[in-house]
Amino acid sequence: MSDRSLDEFVAASAGSDGTDDGDDAHADPSVPTMRWSADGAACGVCGVVVSRRWRDGEAPRASGSRPSADATFVCADCKEW
Repeated sequence: MSDRSLDEFVAASAGSDGTDDGDDAHADPSVPTMRWSADGAACGVCGVVVSRRWRDGEAPRASGSRPSADATFVCADCKEW
């Protein structure tokens, strides 16, 4: 296999394939699915203190609005997998 210049790849991708419109204003922000705490935190259901908790559900929200931060974070035993 011979070495190729990076310029060859830049030139090949200079055109647009039409899949990225560049408008990220309507993209949903990322939301955590798991939280970790070195000191531990209480499960939102049973109250057991654990270091790792997972998102379980989400407060209802209007269509198109930002995800709610009111979701409950629970231990592995209380998580509905």
